[in-house]
Amino acid sequence: MEVSLNKLIKEDHIKTIDIGDLITYDWERAYMFHPYTEEADMKDILGLKFHDPVGMALRDDIVLLVVVKDDNTFEYAKVQLGYGYLMIDEEYLTPENDVVEITQP
Repeated sequence: MEVSLNKLIKEDHIKTIDIGDLITYDWERAYMFHPYTEEADMKDILGLKFHDPVGMALRDDIVLLVVVKDDNTFEYAKVQLGYGYLMIDEEYLTPENDVVEITQP
């Protein structure tokens, strides 16, 4: 998912991405965590036992997309900010509402 997502964001003509098209398993929610987000805040938002895999509290170069699967496990993807900025209208994405807007830097 990470490679496919970053590749799509690099393409200038793409303005939106249906995240669900890149996820190949059953999932419930997906969250985007922006630079400098503390691990404790991620745990509170996710409502899961979670260990920050990339040190977001110290990162300013990526957004972390965390996808919560149906069995409450998760997968994540690092999205490079230099490629484009992702925006969602809600607190999190769902399989029914999975469109992410892209703005180019």
